[in-house]
Formats: sequence, C-alpha cells, structure tokens
Amino acid sequence: ELADQDALPRFRQTLAGLSDAPFDSQTHPRSGQFGADTRVRHLVGIDPVRRGVAIADRATEGQQLAFCRRNPQAAQQDLVRICTEIRDELEPETLPLSAAHALQGAEGLAAAVAAAPHMVAGTGRFDSRVMERLRERVFCKVGAEGVYCAALPELGLGVAIKMDDGNNARACEVVMAAVLERLLPLDDADAGFLRGFSELTLSNWNGMTVGQLRAAPALRGG
Repeated sequence: ELADQDALPRFRQTLAGLSDAPFDSQTHPRSGQFGADTRVRHLVGIDPVRRGVAIADRATEGQQLAFCRRNPQAAQQDLVRICTEIRDELEPETLPLSAAHALQGAEGLAAAVAAAPHMVAGTGRFDSRVMERLRERVFCKVGAEGVYCAALPELGLGVAIKMDDGNNARACEVVMAAVLERLLPLDDADAGFLRGFSELTLSNWNGMTVGQLRAAPALRGG
C-alpha cells in the first residue's frame, strides 16, 4: 500500500503492455518481458471508485494486458541494439556492386541536400534550419501524422520518431532537436542552436508567456 504522495510518481513510472496473443511463459520466462507483438502504452487516467485505469489505446475483449515500470536505461539499450542490428544487416562487410552503387547514390543525395537544404522543406522550416546549420552531419525530413526521420552519417545511425498526437511540429520538433543534441558531439554554439528548438517558450498574441515546450529529462539523459 502506497502513501498518497508516493502514488502519483509510481503511476507515472508505469507502462501498460497490450497484446492480442496470450502470454507464453516459455517464450517470455521473466516477469515484465514483452514480446514483439506487444504494444506498449502510457497510463492516462485512474478511477479509484471502480478500481480501473485508462490506457492510451483501445482495448478489446480477449486481449492480454500486463504492466511494467518505465526504465529509460533499458529503453536506450534496446534502441541502440535495434539500430546496431539494422545497420549490420544493411551494411555487410562485403557489399555487392548494386548495394555499393546505392550507397554512392545515397551519399550524393545527402551532399545535395546539405548544399541546398531549403529545397527539402522550404525557408524557415525546422528541417531546413537544422541542415543549414549542421550540413552533412544531419539529414532530417518531416513526414505525415507525427512522423519524423533523420540520418546521422558520422554515427552510422538513423532516427525515427512517431508522435501519438499526429502533429508534425510542436512536440515532434522538440523531441528531434533533443535527440540530435544528445547524440551528436556539438560545440557550445551548435548545442545552443538546437536548444532553441528543444526548449520553446509559448506566448499569446499579446506577447505574454503562457507556457513552454521542453524535452523530458529522461530524453536528455538526465
């Protein structure tokens, strides 16, 4: 049993795993270990009267539901592992001729984008401004419905972000800027430039500050 002051932090640190397949103790012998078919969702509400919780998804009868504690370090390790596996699969030690040509074409495309980044998204857009500043170090492009992708050639990494709210700006740009700020080795000037996107002050039409958008400490590694 938790004291009132302890319950909310514990609630915020809890995630829900939703799956269509029944739990298999042979496949996932450890408690809290989810399979690839599991959708991990946030808890967004609690009803103490009916002893229920609300999750950020639509659950149907027959689905399996499990809970786990948020672990930023484990999530980062999983992300690095997944990116490494993808990179190893796409970049074998010996590239066939066709793959070598494709790699050469990708490098040419990245160079062209770095030379004219405003052609990617237009003047003043997040994509254009970041690539104008960092040039060949970043190739980023917004998608639709809250999707944002980037390539970081010097690290051999790709970044893919999906925002549940479907907004291509606001939080999506804040998160991408924070990810670039954390992963890339930057001098103070470039770090300050990205911090201008990852910590935004919101003002109303009268110029009064009404709020702020900022990356969570866990995303920054804090």
